[in-house]
Amino acid sequence: MQKWQCSTALWILVVASGCAGMMKELGAGKKRDGWREVDQAIQAQDEAQLKTLCDDESLGPNNNTSPRYKACREYEALQADKDTGDCTTVVERFRAAPDPKIGFALEHSSKWAERLAKCEKFKEIFEEIAHLGEGGDKSPGVQVLLKLEQNGVPLMAAFDTYAKENGGAAFLNIKAASYAGSHVASWLILGGHLDQCPLLAKALTDSPEGVRASMLVYFIEAKCKPQGVALAQSLLTAKEDYHRATGCRTLGEIGDSSVVKKLKILADSDRTFVVQEQQGNDGRVHAVKVFPVRDACKEAVGKIQLRAK
Repeated sequence: MQKWQCSTALWILVVASGCAGMMKELGAGKKRDGWREVDQAIQAQDEAQLKTLCDDESLGPNNNTSPRYKACREYEALQADKDTGDCTTVVERFRAAPDPKIGFALEHSSKWAERLAKCEKFKEIFEEIAHLGEGGDKSPGVQVLLKLEQNGVPLMAAFDTYAKENGGAAFLNIKAASYAGSHVASWLILGGHLDQCPLLAKALTDSPEGVRASMLVYFIEAKCKPQGVALAQSLLTAKEDYHRATGCRTLGEIGDSSVVKKLKILADSDRTFVVQEQQGNDGRVHAVKVFPVRDACKEAVGKIQLRAK
């Protein structure tokens, strides 16, 4: 009996030793996940760890194919995010600062907008912050502008200067021009700046069509019919069908009989169409052509004619 117990104990010891050895070998063969280390450091905003990883040559060369490069880039971005108060470098530091973790963080953009405003870098605010978001009054771009004014920044005076110095083709001429125009229009409306029709009309003349289209809502809200009608008519020959339709819809709101002839021409001639599925009276689904620009122009004509009666 004792012999069996001894043999059993010995067998358990051998098996345990073998498993331990096997686990050690597996552990020794496991590769380091440098990308994960860097991502964890970024998530934690751990500058010290990012600096350590940036200096770690075992993570590969400092180029865009290695986690080391990502660590260095993020470390430098975090350094740039610190406010030194130096106005000569504030724009460069703003552009180098790390992006928000998810989407466009209002806190991040507001922080930099305040710093840029202190240094009177308003062009960057209107062109590089105001467009943030995807339309609507709750977009970060709109909220940042409203917050700046609430904090006492003379933003309207700054916008007046910007519009006069960057009118025409240069007005909000950025990649996200439509969003920028929409957000600036929302800020002006929500901020009660409904007396800026002459300034905007001049700045928007020959500006990118996306900016003109997105800012037409301002002229409707501010009841600036002469300027709004002129700008809306300028969009009837726009390259983008959505902008042509926006021109028609605006004229339907503030236009008069003088624009009906042009609207009818576009309503009869615009070729833009999309194919949509619609259920017929027979219950079957059919593919039909829909002409969005034509329909918008026809609707505008109807509204104008009804107002005239």
